[in-house]
Amino acid sequence: MRRFIPLSLLCVLSTSLAIVPSLADPVAQGANAPVDGVAGQGAGTAGPATGKAEPAPVPSVAPLNKVGPLAPTFGGPGASLYEPSVTTTSPTVAPPGKVQTPTTNNDYQDLYDRAIRDYNAGRLVAAQAELKVLVQTTPKNAQLHGLLGFIYLKNKNAYGAIDELKLAIKQDPTDTAAENNLGQAYLATGQTDSAIELYKDVVAKSPKDGIAYMNLGVAYARTDNFDEAVMALKASLDQRQTALAYYNLGLAQSQDENESDAVKSFTAATVLNPKYANAYLNLGILQAKQKSLDKAINSITQALSLNCDHQYSAYYTLGQIHAKQKQYILAEYSFSKATMADPSQFLGYYNLGVIQEILGKKADAINSYQQAIKVKPDDAQTMLNLGMLQAGLGRKDDAILTLNKALALNPNFAAAHSTLGFLYGEDNNVEKAVPEWKLAVELDPLDDRSRVSLASYYYSHKLYKQAAAEYAAITGPDAQNVGVLIARGVASESAGDLKTAVSCFRQALVVDPNNAQAENNLGVVYEKMGRRKQAITAYTNALKMDPTLAEAQANLKRFQQ
Repeated sequence: MRRFIPLSLLCVLSTSLAIVPSLADPVAQGANAPVDGVAGQGAGTAGPATGKAEPAPVPSVAPLNKVGPLAPTFGGPGASLYEPSVTTTSPTVAPPGKVQTPTTNNDYQDLYDRAIRDYNAGRLVAAQAELKVLVQTTPKNAQLHGLLGFIYLKNKNAYGAIDELKLAIKQDPTDTAAENNLGQAYLATGQTDSAIELYKDVVAKSPKDGIAYMNLGVAYARTDNFDEAVMALKASLDQRQTALAYYNLGLAQSQDENESDAVKSFTAATVLNPKYANAYLNLGILQAKQKSLDKAINSITQALSLNCDHQYSAYYTLGQIHAKQKQYILAEYSFSKATMADPSQFLGYYNLGVIQEILGKKADAINSYQQAIKVKPDDAQTMLNLGMLQAGLGRKDDAILTLNKALALNPNFAAAHSTLGFLYGEDNNVEKAVPEWKLAVELDPLDDRSRVSLASYYYSHKLYKQAAAEYAAITGPDAQNVGVLIARGVASESAGDLKTAVSCFRQALVVDPNNAQAENNLGVVYEKMGRRKQAITAYTNALKMDPTLAEAQANLKRFQQ
């Protein structure tokens, strides 16, 4: 009997992150059959591959650039009023004009003066109470109603503001400041169409009202009408270049996917107001999307130093940037800060776990994934990552339980089926492992890991055609793996497909010209085909590659006897 060298593909369970590694080089196993020294006897068939199929690497997480993609942040929650230091997408409130007050009533004048002092000192509740008394005394004073409406807006009482501002406009239809502020109140209460019509009326009356144009642009942006938004915001800048107008223009351009112009607008906002934290933040996020990572780090760091509103977005984006640069310690710090800034965000915990896995901090990664699951209990990918870690730490029962939870959430999750199959395979529980591998390759035909294990199972049970078919179905980079090519050749030879076996061994030698096992196995197939001269050449070549290869020595010796 001729010595044929079958190979078992030794695969190990891996928690490698983001990138799926190629198949490990196979471990050669010598044939168990004794050498038959009788010359001229037909070549023996390949013996079964020894060793069981063990867990192979599977992707434990999605790549970082697909987890929590970079996205611009557009202002914070709630509506803010126009003040030089405010950084928000919300429209601005035009301060009302000077209130005309009667001079004959000293009590009235004193109350008015006190209201203005309280307003200027930031005592808005007191100012509001005093103005309410004043408007009851002079209910037709448009400017008092306008000022009270303005203070209602400052106190975030949009509905109270609407009532007062409507009264102001009723008494003085030319009061464009009151109309601007009424539009702000409409936006705060979700009445965007009414706000747009009101702002359009203001700019028709006052074509040089830059605040009205800016508010109109913001209102258009809220309806996703970005072309009109950009036009209105540029009209505002034509009247007066302000950091806030450039900021809102940058947001509209960014939402309209005009990122290059948005970067210019945010940059202009920071030039006009070097302390504009949110402008730096959005600028940094866009720079990160454009892969200007060092510039992005500088911009976002500046935003954080100025105490920007969106700390989570800032730290989360920094985490992604550091991860792309493979600065994993900095990435861990940034994602950790992101989770502190907003513990309700799933992706902060998830990506923190990914980075901790990369750093080998398995216990910390488990904790991060568990926190992510608390925030988002229905995420099957996080369950898979957690299960992989548990398996890697020897907590196989916990891992199987977690993976089954992942499959309860997503029965078609190929990676979870694949990993379960590997865990069952470790225990030689083929009754459970094989169905999982079959499901894995059915759901994901590119799952070469499961195909290798399934093929090894078929081969060990002498189902050679099925084994060869599984190896043949491997189409990714592993299709050119020497171990896969040799294993396919062995299975094909055992199935009687000698032509395919020759092709596989030849291809293995193209990939690795000094692979003595492939050369020896090629000689075995040649001998079985009756091509003795080519068989002798192959055995001789195998010994040149590896003079210690016992199988080639035995096979060649038969021809010399």
